[in-house]
Amino acid sequence: MSKNYLIDTSIILDDVTNLFHLYNNGENKVYITDVVLDELEAKKKSTFSSFDVSYMAREFFRLLNGRNGDRVYHHIDKDTNEIIFSKDELTNPNVIPVKYQDDYVRCLYLETKSSDELIPIYVITRSKYKTPFKEHSYNDAKIMEIADDYNYKLVTNDIAFKIKALSKGIDAQSLHRESVGNLTDINFTYHFEDVISYDTDVENEDMNQKIDIYSALDNDSVEGKSFDEIPNNSVIIIEQIYTQESNVETVSGKTGRELYGFKLNDKFEEINTSIVDGEKGNLFNGYLKPINREQKIYLSRLIRDDFRLGVVAGKTGSGKTLMALQGAMKQVESKTSPIDGIVYIRHTIESVEKEAKTGFDKGDKDKKLSNFLGSLYGNIQSIMEQYRESNPIEGNQAHPGEFNPLTQDESTIEFMKKYNIQPYDISKMRGITIKNKFIIVDEAQNLPPNIAKLVGTRIHDSCKTVFIGDWKQIDHPFLTKNRNGLVSLLNLATEENFVFGIKLRKFIRGEVSELFENLF
Repeated sequence: MSKNYLIDTSIILDDVTNLFHLYNNGENKVYITDVVLDELEAKKKSTFSSFDVSYMAREFFRLLNGRNGDRVYHHIDKDTNEIIFSKDELTNPNVIPVKYQDDYVRCLYLETKSSDELIPIYVITRSKYKTPFKEHSYNDAKIMEIADDYNYKLVTNDIAFKIKALSKGIDAQSLHRESVGNLTDINFTYHFEDVISYDTDVENEDMNQKIDIYSALDNDSVEGKSFDEIPNNSVIIIEQIYTQESNVETVSGKTGRELYGFKLNDKFEEINTSIVDGEKGNLFNGYLKPINREQKIYLSRLIRDDFRLGVVAGKTGSGKTLMALQGAMKQVESKTSPIDGIVYIRHTIESVEKEAKTGFDKGDKDKKLSNFLGSLYGNIQSIMEQYRESNPIEGNQAHPGEFNPLTQDESTIEFMKKYNIQPYDISKMRGITIKNKFIIVDEAQNLPPNIAKLVGTRIHDSCKTVFIGDWKQIDHPFLTKNRNGLVSLLNLATEENFVFGIKLRKFIRGEVSELFENLF
């Protein structure tokens, strides 16, 4: 059955292709009001809107067909009581003018991406609204008036607006495409057991015998999937289990021995965690040591030559960015890697004001962008502090052989030069191609799926990329924990063999941070 949808501004700013989805190949009709057009025009021109918001407003007007549109006359069919739209004035005696005949209706047309179809969008303009002027939410009130008068279903992603409309008896709903269901079901780590039986009547049995990888992987995992069924890039943990049998009872337990690895090219590849343990003389001497199993596995994957794309979800303070930065550093230093620098990308969304308003900040564009790089600078300084402790002379000089103590800011600048670290502004990424870089996309939970796509399509195959974030910390006004760039990519990682995914569950920041994480 055909539906009539009245669209709020938030639906278009979320993703203009939502209109194509609602139109559903001509099955439904899509309407907007003059209020929405005015709001989109303001967002398009505003210097205080976040990039993706202003981009979607511009994209809407770009996709509008160049002509002025068609005047539409609307009447009511006496038999069906439905509104009839026609480009010509109807004289059929079976139709009567609608109650709101003074409303001016024009049909505009949106081009599809293939430009082989035009999608009609009906714009209802009312010269005088019945709703009295309100200092707050006046535009929302006018949209609700149209929805109520025409008995159209209001579609909005503004939850407060939706609740307000429902409270007034107006049919309203949200539209969250690409939403991921139960986030706890997303899994990248699989546990297998190496079961060893001991007979108490037999002496001198070795309870610390080496884990039998092949016999362990022949068994079903704890999650109920065999080794052949799990995707490549999965994390595999093999736990050694012992059973002791006697005439009286059977006792089972863990030996404490574990083996970590990845499924790569349909084979098990063991992780040598000593490489990232931070011990003297190894690969990571002088850097921050991963302090738990999750971090070791995460970092071990980042430094491999065959690493291409990773998606990491983790709690605040779990070391997501820190490990990503150290992995990127090792890729830059590696003689076998094509990586010659690090690109750091973070969406300019503020947690307090919901949308980034960098125009209010002092300074040029670089200065304004730097306000959103605190995580990067903080992690660099943490690494430098550790390096200075391990190398007190080299860690405080700009060039080897020169003892020239540096300030914290100076050492950060020198560090960024050494590893060719470049912060990128998302709003400037269209039309570019990034090559031979290790790309860190931080706070990916604040990326709408379409902007995550924009970033991803700029990446050349010579790059190595990791998207990191925490879906519990959404600052974007149109996103939810079940619908954002991070969870879309996490879901993708469960389906694509070349994508590495991991969830970090342990805190390293401290008890205070953990307290607040669990409190709210």
